[in-house]
Amino acid sequence: MDKKQQKDKIRKSSKTFKLRRHQSQSERIANKAKKEAKEGKTYKTGVGLNLVKESSTACLVASNTTVVDIDKIIMSLTTKNHQEMTKLVPPFTERLQKKYYSYDKEKRYQFVLFDAETTCTETINGTRTLCKRFNPVSSVTLEAELQSFVKFLQDEQSLPTCGPNPIKMDNLITVLVDLNAAIFDVPTLLPNGDDSFEDKLHNMNICFGDSLLLMRALMQSNGEFCQANLGSFYKCLFDEDFVAHDALEDVIAL
Repeated sequence: MDKKQQKDKIRKSSKTFKLRRHQSQSERIANKAKKEAKEGKTYKTGVGLNLVKESSTACLVASNTTVVDIDKIIMSLTTKNHQEMTKLVPPFTERLQKKYYSYDKEKRYQFVLFDAETTCTETINGTRTLCKRFNPVSSVTLEAELQSFVKFLQDEQSLPTCGPNPIKMDNLITVLVDLNAAIFDVPTLLPNGDDSFEDKLHNMNICFGDSLLLMRALMQSNGEFCQANLGSFYKCLFDEDFVAHDALEDVIAL
């Protein structure tokens, strides 16, 4: 530390350093003088205070011709006025309570793997067209696809179970699970549907689950650490390499 301070003293006492510092100060003063000459003196706000008060002391209100003197405007409120305003405006706005689901042994859970894929579209003849390798491919509309997705979930819920007793729909909870669903898949799926789509999912007791959180919990419980991708999880769980890049391979890895 002493050596560093000694070197700094020697450097600052040199003629080259003093000349450079003097030159920088001169340039800064000259630039400041140019700005003040152009827009007036500037302070911390950096706003030029070049308002001509004589020509701006009065203004006309748009609703009527009342003249307002800006020198007579009182910015502060009295205690009585402040108390009256606090009665009208609540001190805070309550947040919507988020409903968290916990395991209920009286319920029957059905897990369905899903994956939201991004698509490549191009504008062809004024219409957004689905393309693969820059070639147009036949596709259905987004509304038809969402209806097909709801129909698929309804068929999954109506499938017979292995248990002796039939399951009531009120006791069945279907959980759509995907890796990193909270970050990518759910924000991709829900904004593309309207209110009726979300209402249908709600009436069917559809919930979303993120298997990434489960994977991380399993890794931490074993004292292991890996990256947040399917290939790393597969390597940590099964000690085998797996190139997970396709949707079908992702499902196999899970």
